[in-house]
Amino acid sequence: MNSCIHAGLRWLSISGIQHESGGVAEFLRTDTREYLPVSTSATAYYIDSQLWSRRFTRGVLPAPAVRAGQFLVEHVFDASRELFASAPSGAEDGSASLAYFVDCGVALRSLVHLSDATNDQGYLEYAERCGLALHTRMNTVDGAFFPLYDLEADRAYEELGEWSGEMSVPQLKVGLAFLELYKATGRGEFEHDAEALRKWCLKRHESFLGGEVDDVKVVDRLHAYCDFLEGLLPGVALDADSGRVLQFGLLRVENLLDDIGEEYQRCDVMAQILRLRMYADKLGVMELECTRAEKEAAMITEFQMQSTDPRTDGGFAHARKRGQVIPQLDPTATALALQALEMWDQTEEGGLRDDWEVLV
Repeated sequence: MNSCIHAGLRWLSISGIQHESGGVAEFLRTDTREYLPVSTSATAYYIDSQLWSRRFTRGVLPAPAVRAGQFLVEHVFDASRELFASAPSGAEDGSASLAYFVDCGVALRSLVHLSDATNDQGYLEYAERCGLALHTRMNTVDGAFFPLYDLEADRAYEELGEWSGEMSVPQLKVGLAFLELYKATGRGEFEHDAEALRKWCLKRHESFLGGEVDDVKVVDRLHAYCDFLEGLLPGVALDADSGRVLQFGLLRVENLLDDIGEEYQRCDVMAQILRLRMYADKLGVMELECTRAEKEAAMITEFQMQSTDPRTDGGFAHARKRGQVIPQLDPTATALALQALEMWDQTEEGGLRDDWEVLV
């Protein structure tokens, strides 16, 4: 897998998916060579992927990670509300006036990691400020968080109709950010928020995947549900419920993927499920089915583009529909795919060594 991984890392660095500003585009369209707008979540995941890539460069800090971190604090952080907007100011769709709870969690987690890598406490200060704003502005009384915050109106709200605008179990991945922020700062409210959110999600996870019949929407929900399962990983060591739900969730995702078959596949979902299998095996929750895992690793590589054009060579496509690759190269899916493949290499060589903190 080494050549596959190095090609993907090269694409992340030189393809132009990171703008000169430091921000990262959500997609590159391979049919028009058009970059979609920069987003907060894509930039934050990019930071984590660059920091993770240091295992291939003897720990050398990648300059793109620092540029992306500076972009988040200089162009996305709203100093008046102390939250990260969904996009930089000037975004035509109005997303610069909205802060999503999940986007803020991804951003602050990446800055905690960047602070640790650079020994620059400034990044940690921004992460802490955002974490406290989530705690005071978006927390609900029962342990969940409002999914959206209107930065101009200065109020949190729930936008019903789409799961991304509802209080729902994918929020649990932000629990990873709270736990790492607690470890870095010692502030007990972050540990409390992580635990309260875990308990809230454990009571509600069973209904999240129900109700959808369209294959594309089902797989989109699987991506979000895998975020929830990733958020469970620290809790497996704390109580049996998290382990049981992780096993239950993995089996649900398996069954849905088997039912959908070749109709629609997302690269990030394939990478997430493979990573989760290896963690579940390491944690003693569910024994790894090596034959199935090997097949999934091979399927992930089929999303990777091979080209003489450096703008596309090595990147991973977002999805495939009926076997045909959708013409969108996705930096986040690329990062998840590379990490899943490298973890699979670890597993084949004797066992997964990584803990949950390295998850992109």
